[in-house]
Amino acid sequence: MATSIDYPSAQLPRMTRRFRSRKNPGVKTTKFATGRVRQRNPYDDYRRAVDLEFEFTQRELDLFTGWFSYTCNNGASSFNIELYLDADDYQTYEVLPIEGKFSSSYFGVGYYRVTLPVLVRDALFVSAEVVELFQFYGDSFESMLAAGDELDIFVNQTLPPNFQLYTV
Repeated sequence: MATSIDYPSAQLPRMTRRFRSRKNPGVKTTKFATGRVRQRNPYDDYRRAVDLEFEFTQRELDLFTGWFSYTCNNGASSFNIELYLDADDYQTYEVLPIEGKFSSSYFGVGYYRVTLPVLVRDALFVSAEVVELFQFYGDSFESMLAAGDELDIFVNQTLPPNFQLYTV
């Protein structure tokens, strides 16, 4: 993580499990005077735009507004927050508020729903190698894990302890 600013999770509630995520295009398109349109992937862009939703009381909204204004420099600074995006549980991500804004709407006596559009800078989803293994081994995660178990048993239990694949 490149920032030392953390979301005040001890004083404010976590985000709700409702959120919207969108992947911005990672390709650049070039139109020529003649011929087809060319697309290229000049960089690996794993960032995603996410609209985080929080449910705050009036006091929590006041604290969040103050924290956002003073600590995050009105959204100019990125911060670390635990989100429920990619894994089975909450993981810590570095996020940057988009355009330094958030919106709040009143939805009950003393309760507010806050939407904060952010750019998630980390990629905690599966790696390219895992995707390739999944495509190679086929049908489901269970079949991939079963194949991995067989390989683990073969390497760690069947082969002798002093076995070397390459000799130098």
